[in-house]
Amino acid sequence: SNTNHPVAPPGQLRFNIDGREALIYVKLLPLLSSRDARDQSLPQQLCPLLRLLASCHDVRFGGGNGGGTSETDADDGGGVGEIDAVLGCPIFLPSEACIKDLASYDDAKKLVAVQCLFFATCWTRE
Repeated sequence: SNTNHPVAPPGQLRFNIDGREALIYVKLLPLLSSRDARDQSLPQQLCPLLRLLASCHDVRFGGGNGGGTSETDADDGGGVGEIDAVLGCPIFLPSEACIKDLASYDDAKKLVAVQCLFFATCWTRE
């Protein structure tokens, strides 16, 4: 797949923990290769928003406990069970072949590819 933009390297859905059950995906490559500066800035906001969402669902702050009722569910914060769709969803990134042949791409495509990997790393760390 490609994002139909000149600076977008070839892409694919990667790191799909949920497999066929994935209902959503994080579209880093289309955002970072967009001509729209607002789209390009969105990946910077993804990790803080995920942290905020997890905090809002945390039982310590009045959120749900992910369906669990034991005392340990309340102790560990619980809530991420309610947002699990984003925890295992795939990320649309440059393809593996693109990363292997990164040296053959022009500087704009290299920049997009490296930015995608940086934000994907930040996303998975959250």
